[in-house]
Amino acid sequence: GQAAQETMTSGALNLLLVEDNPGDAALVREMLRPSGAQITVARSLAAALDLLPGSSFDLVLLDLGLPDSRGVDSYRRVAAAAPELPVIVLTGDADMGTAREAVGLGAQDYLYKDDVSESLLQRCIAYALERARSRLQTEHLNTVLKAIRRLGQIIAHERDPHMLVERACELLIGTRGYDASWLMLQAPGGAGYIVTRGSIGDRVAEIPPDSPAPPSICLGRAFKVTDQVVIVAPETCQECGKHLKDPSLTSMTIAIRHGEQTFGGLCVRLPRRIPPTDEEQSLLRDIATDLGMALFNLDNAKKLQGLQDQLLQSQKMEAIGQLAGGVAHDFNNLLTVILSSASLIKDDLPPGQSLEDLEQILQASGRARDLTRQLLAFSRKQLIQPRVLDLNELLTNLEKMLRRLIGEDIELRTVLDLAIHPVKLDPGQFEQIVINLAVNARDAMPRGGGLTIETSEVELDEQAAAEYVSVTPGSYVLVTVADTG
Repeated sequence: GQAAQETMTSGALNLLLVEDNPGDAALVREMLRPSGAQITVARSLAAALDLLPGSSFDLVLLDLGLPDSRGVDSYRRVAAAAPELPVIVLTGDADMGTAREAVGLGAQDYLYKDDVSESLLQRCIAYALERARSRLQTEHLNTVLKAIRRLGQIIAHERDPHMLVERACELLIGTRGYDASWLMLQAPGGAGYIVTRGSIGDRVAEIPPDSPAPPSICLGRAFKVTDQVVIVAPETCQECGKHLKDPSLTSMTIAIRHGEQTFGGLCVRLPRRIPPTDEEQSLLRDIATDLGMALFNLDNAKKLQGLQDQLLQSQKMEAIGQLAGGVAHDFNNLLTVILSSASLIKDDLPPGQSLEDLEQILQASGRARDLTRQLLAFSRKQLIQPRVLDLNELLTNLEKMLRRLIGEDIELRTVLDLAIHPVKLDPGQFEQIVINLAVNARDAMPRGGGLTIETSEVELDEQAAAEYVSVTPGSYVLVTVADTG
């Protein structure tokens, strides 16, 4: 009884009175004046049916004896127009058979006009509202439970995070669980992806990284708490600018997390007459937990795939190295014969006599020998000889050769950070890498252009170092080679 009385007095009710008798309508108004209820009178069923669509009525008081409709047919038509609204039927007929039939069809209660008193009418309205609210709440909770079960099926099969949040939003609306939903993928400070469905509109949008603030007030609050649902009052939605057709709806927001990792946030707008009870909040936490686990698994799978790709590339390079090493080894044996024979011929020549072709053979063989040495180093059949040196000095010494290599049509520019620390590497290997990049740049700019070589010092954290094979966090010297091709 106390709960029903609180329902009646907790706020101004908005009632629709369908009554053609002005005297009876005035009597009802007078009886409900102490409650502060707002009463709209419709003097015919047709007028009532025109008022119901899109209305914010809390309850209908329906006279079963109207000029354009009589009996239970009046109730049937009102119930069809607004199935969620509780209806109390009024009758002036001492035979209550028709009124009881309406109750059997779904009306909350019936009252005989001659017996109605102020206390009886208020108590009847309070009980009707409480019963209707309990029924709606139960139906809504069951609907959300079904959505959670279907979400589990989506999680089991969906491998794309963006498609997962889109399908989740559509599910929460499609099952008629919520009036609206929006779901965002975004760790604080990172790029994001947002999906909205329902009365706030259907859209998909990218969120740029380092956004100045979360895309909504409620999400900003949810990011500050752990596994708690933030209840958002309608006036907050109005302040944020995301309120839509019905400004009276309440929203709930929760961050999507798994462990210490935040993936984004979920916000839902509750249907009208559904309060944010503990059960509602618990179900929203379940949805956020399931999504957080799914996004965590997808993120791990993506990282694992990246490591597998790196491992596959490493294995390919190892195979290529072995092949190059075998070829280089055989080629080096042939070069040894050629160089030895050419040197013997040169030694047998009379003093002061030389052959130009013989000199070219010796020079070409020498360059080929250097090339095979690099191939053997690449295949790890020859030891690399790293030493501590100044990378800027090494690039400065290499600059003259690079200018000849790339030609006059390409402008070479070096930007060297004088504050970088010495590095330990094989100078021959490093020079060959830079030369290869310069040759590739030259080939990409047949009509000329610009080639820039830059040095700087960077700090790699654990996340950045994890993107590379055998790289640990720490300070590194970064060499950047860029061209305009």
